[in-house]
Amino acid sequence: EKMVAYGREVAARSEAGNLEYLLGDQEELPLPDGCVDLALFSQSLHHAIHPAKALGEAFRVLAPGGRLAILDLNRHSFE
Repeated sequence: EKMVAYGREVAARSEAGNLEYLLGDQEELPLPDGCVDLALFSQSLHHAIHPAKALGEAFRVLAPGGRLAILDLNRHSFE
């Protein structure tokens, strides 16, 4: 919840009108099929209990021609 609030604040300050932050589970996205142009996992995919399911959800919500970007860490032992 704190990251969503922070993201909304940064987007508002930056006047980014095409950016929306939602709270949800990456394995059950609260979005309809084919509704986004970019699905981004930023430092989050390694937290998924079922990474393949999270990736499937990302592809489900991508519009035709949409892109998936993954930015993540190597295996580590700190949280």
